[in-house]
Amino acid sequence: MESNYTRIASAERIRIEEMINEGASLAEIANTLGKSPTSASREVLRNKVTCAAYLRRGS
Repeated sequence: MESNYTRIASAERIRIEEMINEGASLAEIANTLGKSPTSASREVLRNKVTCAAYLRRGS
């Protein structure tokens, strides 16, 4: 069975971050990258940094 899975490249992760900072929706991000909204959502949730996590790493 053939898979349609492709990894999100570093450049795409940078673009996701830029678009989030610009206030883009997940649907807009997914459309720009040619990915499904679910893939964009998973990527954002997987790589999201919370203030608490950041503070724990910095201490």
